[in-house]
Amino acid sequence: MKAFSFELKGDMGFFKKNDTNATVYATYNFIHKLNLFGIFGAILGLEGYKRDKSGNFMEYYEKFKNFKVAITPLYNKPPKKTLVIFNNSTGHASREAGGVLQIKEQVIVESIGYRIFIPCLETFTDEEKNVYEKLEKMVKKNYSEYPIYFGKNEFLAYFENYCSIELERLEFEESTVNSLVRLKDIEFFKENLDDIELFEEETDYISILEELPYDFNENHLYLKDVFVFTNKKLRLKRKENFWRTNNEVIYVF
Repeated sequence: MKAFSFELKGDMGFFKKNDTNATVYATYNFIHKLNLFGIFGAILGLEGYKRDKSGNFMEYYEKFKNFKVAITPLYNKPPKKTLVIFNNSTGHASREAGGVLQIKEQVIVESIGYRIFIPCLETFTDEEKNVYEKLEKMVKKNYSEYPIYFGKNEFLAYFENYCSIELERLEFEESTVNSLVRLKDIEFFKENLDDIELFEEETDYISILEELPYDFNENHLYLKDVFVFTNKKLRLKRKENFWRTNNEVIYVF
């Protein structure tokens, strides 16, 4: 299957969790699929949270909602974070006492990056093929219509190292997986289950589990699932989601 890949990098980031309380805004450890759709939309100059006459609530999402991706983090442990406190005196903050709302925000404070894989699906409509080709052309030229960033416009991001690739179907049922993968689509071998932790860092292997958004529901709220990033050998379910490129195995969702 035809695909292309590129590296997406930045010096800081904030991938806001929507299920934390108002005291501290927390961040995911990894970029998720809906973040990527927003970045794709910025590259093409598409609009974001704005309804149009046809009722689409996000132009970029309507263009990319049938796309699939694979996300390979370029780091192997949860990134360093710090708590930032600042005052917000705009918008709804004016209703606070004194007209100022104090915000506490968890921010990623080290360089992070991902290799992103985007396949050209057989199910694409002609319009989606055109969007895919335009996105590939823009990424190949290292050009974006709008600035891209990791969660907030203070945290500018950039992309590089475009590569056109062919994805091959995976023939075997056991493998390490280089990208993020849904927990429900893999099985850890029994000898690895006793010592697995939410965040795991040891000399020979790593395992990081996190619940990440992967789509919106009909009310425009996040749909989430548990994803894993590990270099342990896994038993693979639903083999149609696993693909091979060069010496890598990736999970496309």
